Amino acid sequence: MRLTTTPRRALVWAFHDVDGILDAANEHYLRALLEHVEQAVVVANGELEPGSRRRVEELGAMLIVRGNTGYDVEAFRAGIEALSPTLAEMDELVVANSSVFGPLRPLRPMFDAMAERDVDFWGITRHGAADASAGTAAPRTERAHVQSYFTVYRSSLLRSEAFASYWRDLPAIEGYADAVRLHEMEQTGYFEDHGFTWTVAVDTSDLEHLSTNPIIGLAALLVRERGCPVFKRRMLYLSTHELTTHSDGAATAELWSLLSAMPSDLRRDLLDHAIRTMPTLRLRRTLQDAVWLDQAADTGPVDAMVVVLEGPMALGAISEWSRSIGADRVALISDDTDSPAARAAAVAGARVLAPAAEPAMLAALELPAERFLVLGDDPRPGWAEDARIARSHIRASLGDGAVAVQAACAAFDDDDTLGAIVPPVALGRRLVGSLTRTPSKRGRAALDAAAAGGPPDVPAAPTPGASLWVRRALLERLVEVSAGMPAGDRARLAHHEWASILLHGLAPLRMRARTGVTKAGAITHMEIGDAFIADVARALGAGAHDTLGDVLARAGGRPLDATVFFDTGGGYRHAGAPQSEHPNGGPMLVEVVVPAGTVGIRFDPAEGTGLLVSGIRIETAGYRIRPVNGSRAGSLDLFSTHDPAYDITGPLRAGDTLTIRVEHAERIDGSSAALERIERRFGPLGPLGRVRSLGVRAARKAVRVARSRMR
Repeated sequence: MRLTTTPRRALVWAFHDVDGILDAANEHYLRALLEHVEQAVVVANGELEPGSRRRVEELGAMLIVRGNTGYDVEAFRAGIEALSPTLAEMDELVVANSSVFGPLRPLRPMFDAMAERDVDFWGITRHGAADASAGTAAPRTERAHVQSYFTVYRSSLLRSEAFASYWRDLPAIEGYADAVRLHEMEQTGYFEDHGFTWTVAVDTSDLEHLSTNPIIGLAALLVRERGCPVFKRRMLYLSTHELTTHSDGAATAELWSLLSAMPSDLRRDLLDHAIRTMPTLRLRRTLQDAVWLDQAADTGPVDAMVVVLEGPMALGAISEWSRSIGADRVALISDDTDSPAARAAAVAGARVLAPAAEPAMLAALELPAERFLVLGDDPRPGWAEDARIARSHIRASLGDGAVAVQAACAAFDDDDTLGAIVPPVALGRRLVGSLTRTPSKRGRAALDAAAAGGPPDVPAAPTPGASLWVRRALLERLVEVSAGMPAGDRARLAHHEWASILLHGLAPLRMRARTGVTKAGAITHMEIGDAFIADVARALGAGAHDTLGDVLARAGGRPLDATVFFDTGGGYRHAGAPQSEHPNGGPMLVEVVVPAGTVGIRFDPAEGTGLLVSGIRIETAGYRIRPVNGSRAGSLDLFSTHDPAYDITGPLRAGDTLTIRVEHAERIDGSSAALERIERRFGPLGPLGRVRSLGVRAARKAVRVARSRMR
């Protein structure tokens, strides 16, 4: 059907934010949608802080705040049910979510153009048909489908029994894989089979031989050449696997460059959202907006100082920097006033500062500057050569003279979200092996304290002699984190650990890190990096058609990302959920503290994969653990879902330390259908696994809700 010139529309907008905030970036999209509807329901999965609640209500939308369960699919259903009394009066129902950013251009031309199309439902973009050989379990995925982040249903469909029965009979959504498999990949074919027609505003049918998911693989092209008004939020934090799967690693870099033409306030809103909600390291790797530290105009005086930590390379650094920028802008941090570096500093006229109580670099706060180049060192016996290699790498990456200082200061002036400039990975000797170093228990605690509930990340500067540019505000944040730690723990952390902790403090300050590099450093990193990749591939016997994921699988697979979720009344949330990495095919040991107000606990031993788990147990007295979406036979648990999960029951006492031990956890790669075939052969409990999990989840949720209401 076609629409009249004045169509009546309603909106269901599903929203989730890790901090329960409707920030400026998401509000911009919501406001744009509201311009085209006369009724709207905003469904927030999880908590929503009072100020955000008021903003939604001031915009004239009905607000539903529900537990963070069922992903956006269950939120869609809740919103449709809320609008059901008036849906029969509407010409269109827009069902959208907050997984995209935009609009990058007005939506009016799109709505007007689609009103002329004779269809029953439509979307912005489509996903290409799945490869039939993949054996996916969703029955209709051999066809292209409307992507569910934005679907518009017309009255011809809204008033049908097919529409009512689809949402009424929708299976329970237990994870992201279910949301895709049971809804997005299903609904287009379902309605098509009932005689309804569909189309999309941005035609990508001619591009699907290049990418079955063009809004990810060809995002910049869709925005630049096809008029796509939105792009997916996850484009800003793609994993390394996704970057290499969808492009040569530059998928987002091209998009981010294109978005430089956005109005400055909208770009800033988007960047603020990304910094607050996305892991620092992924954001830096994905945006790829490096600071070129060998390119700067002569800007005159700059507000910066070079700070050198005592160590084998300190003498050379003091001499070089004093000659290049003047000794009055160079300082040594040392507790040995008679060391060669201290004597050289005294002769040159550079300052010598006593180290702070820990970390030593905090002594830089005595200096009258707003930006600091902190040059780390490694005085441990046997590491002098590694420190030399690290310092050589820093010289090539972060520069070694006045031009580098000018370029860094110009970058800080131009980008007030820039909190630190860090070098790329050092590819020398033991520095490569140090990249796999995991933090100690005290280091992990300090990293969590620095992040202050922000996005979890891996240690960002694990190499000895870590060096970086920082703003004063970041060092002041480190003072707070250090002050909250036991003195014994502070004394045991090395400089490279403090550098990681420092970078974890960026998100709470609404700042980010960018990579610093010079042309010489970039060329070296490119050439040596190419050789490293080739050596690893040859050593693992990689084949001509192997992807990065295939090569990693040959080496034992990507590590397993384990997460413990606590429901403190607003459902299970990723924000603040303790995460840890464990080797695929090995043991796990997870220790977490139960927070106050906990009414439910869930343990996900991995993300995005089928999993075989052997010998899992909780060693904390009174607590029990059982799989909720897998099958158990003896001490073995098999998860055919790509979102394996355990339910933890017990006294749920605040302050209890839960110790979860796993003898062996191993990824099972394959399609959903292949995993389900494995489960059917797994044993007598296999066919009952999913039925049992639904009952267990429903019962556990009812208990958590009851506990939450009793508090």
